[in-house]
Amino acid sequence: MVSEENAEKILSGHDIVLCLVDNMVARVIVHRAAYKMNLPCITMSGAPKHRAIVSTFMPNRVDYETGFGIPTAGKPLDEAAKKVIVSLKKERAEYSAKLGADPGWAKLYISGEREFWAVTPMRTFPTAAFAAQEAINYLVYGEEGIIAKAPDARIYDLEGKVFEDLGIAQSQNVKITEAIVKDVLKPKNKIYRRF
Repeated sequence: MVSEENAEKILSGHDIVLCLVDNMVARVIVHRAAYKMNLPCITMSGAPKHRAIVSTFMPNRVDYETGFGIPTAGKPLDEAAKKVIVSLKKERAEYSAKLGADPGWAKLYISGEREFWAVTPMRTFPTAAFAAQEAINYLVYGEEGIIAKAPDARIYDLEGKVFEDLGIAQSQNVKITEAIVKDVLKPKNKIYRRF
């Protein structure tokens, strides 16, 4: 139920934000409020079946929309901007289906018949654990404790396909399931909008 009208009130009095919402417009609202309030904001995102990313957006650095190449960065969050954000779900769902997500789910998600992103416990649990670790590190060690400070990101993929896209070498017998990737949230990497 977060909105532009209540986001700052909800975040008021906190030291750090874990933005773990599955609605992209709500995610932008939370990140904008955190940025305005000078609060670090940890975000997670993923793509079925087994790919995910965790990154921490710090105050006075790259913001969420700029980092992920969302074209609404720096613009008012009016109805037109919200439509642009919502339209990104088609691109994300199609990409996920190409890499093994259930095509039936993708079709329902794109059509709007299924409102929420696919929740896959195999990636949800480690993603939440990494996000919680980022928050604990910040609370204990301050900014220096953050592992994946945007535009860096902590990425994992139980099948290794994201790492293949990024050109990260791996053993033939062992899939890389976690890496800190430098400057992943930049357009040159092509992977940045897939989350």
